[in-house]
Amino acid sequence: MKNALLLVLFVFYAAFAAAGDELETGFRNPPQSARPWVFWF
Repeated sequence: MKNALLLVLFVFYAAFAAAGDELETGFRNPPQSARPWVFWF
């Protein structure tokens, strides 16, 4: 029972860690539609 609980917690942790990496990548390299239209100098 305890091993099953640890396995479930590990799976949830791995899923949320992967989602965080994807979010960071999206902020570093936003898609063309999310970029500003004007560059301020």
